[in-house]
Amino acid sequence: MGGLGGQREGCFSCGEPGHFARECRAGQERPGRGEDGSAREPYIPDESLEENLYDHGQGSGINFTAYKELEVKVTGLDSPGMIASFGMMGLDERIMSNIYKSKYREPTPVQKYAIPMILGGRDVMGCAQTGSGKTAAFLIPIVQRLLQTGVGGPARRRAAEPEVVIVCPTRELAIQIKDEARKFCNGSELRCVVAYGGADSRQQIQKLEEGCNILVATPGRLHDFVDR
Repeated sequence: MGGLGGQREGCFSCGEPGHFARECRAGQERPGRGEDGSAREPYIPDESLEENLYDHGQGSGINFTAYKELEVKVTGLDSPGMIASFGMMGLDERIMSNIYKSKYREPTPVQKYAIPMILGGRDVMGCAQTGSGKTAAFLIPIVQRLLQTGVGGPARRRAAEPEVVIVCPTRELAIQIKDEARKFCNGSELRCVVAYGGADSRQQIQKLEEGCNILVATPGRLHDFVDR
């Protein structure tokens, strides 16, 4: 990747943004030895167990009761109206259960407007502060549409064929979104997989070959896998 003055952006080892080469574990995918001369093991991140999924991550966010009177600006022709509660959307009972387990009690401002728009098939560009529930704002309608259209668990095949691809700039964000997606898919056959640089590509390929409905990926690793 080129930057101003020809400078390279992102990690010099794996090419992904969001970290430096000294922090990158990509080199552990390739044969070689560490600084102490010992053989390097490929970096394989731990995945939260299902029972631990709801112990971390964003719940109800900031105290949004203090923001109820804030003006929310919406543009576009005939945009769907906002929702006052999750119960207004006729969501699948599995999603409603997972929303409750995620400690969401009422929609945050961005969720009130984005969820009905996405369910209505609209393109949405949203801007809201950190901790405002943006991830759930697009994941809840995505999972709802998948369940609504009868998408089942993915079959194991040589090439992954996800119904949804979510692209994000850093591996930390990719892991976070993947775990949030797993929260809302819990209790269904839908399967979420993450792919990002700086980790063992063989392990990620194996997970993709096991089947994938929702793929969360960083651009570099996604491009690499598509090329393969």
